Amino acid sequence: MQLAVSGSAGYLLAISRGPGKPVLLAGPVTGAAPWRPLPLPRPCVGAFSGVLAAAGGWLFLGCGSEPGAGSQFKVAYVSRDGGRSWRQVASPPLGGYLGRAIMSPAGTVFLSGGRMDVYISSNRGGSWRESPSLAAAAGAANAGSSLLATAVVGTFGVIIQQGVYTKQVRLTSDAGSHWTPATVH
Repeated sequence: MQLAVSGSAGYLLAISRGPGKPVLLAGPVTGAAPWRPLPLPRPCVGAFSGVLAAAGGWLFLGCGSEPGAGSQFKVAYVSRDGGRSWRQVASPPLGGYLGRAIMSPAGTVFLSGGRMDVYISSNRGGSWRESPSLAAAAGAANAGSSLLATAVVGTFGVIIQQGVYTKQVRLTSDAGSHWTPATVH
């Protein structure tokens, strides 16, 4: 389940790994009105996993197929009207499994998850890149570590890397171009 908040609006994405259909709900975070279902793009209806982020009046939605062999087909969408309509953006790279999405009000999106580097978009999913300073941080050399992006404010971001042999916090102040590790003991 993914929860995202932008202003006074809340969004909840639930994708079950069973026979149930995915659900996207929206409503006021105050609870002043009931939450209502929103349409999902067709490729997300059969998704195995999904991520949701909201900021600055925008929604970002990523959906992934059933994972296998360290990779997963992924599709991504953005919405400017609270999830009533969606526009497909560039598909994130194949490697790894979707786990989390974070978006800044300026449109920087960090995608993270198991067995994948952090994928970064500076244009709300229009294109994706990896940071050279995170080169293969979640790959086989680190026993399939997970990199989870946990915060983005402007150009500042934090990721937590946790694997069998590696536990680090990494910080960026330039929207993910460079990351500085801080070892956790």
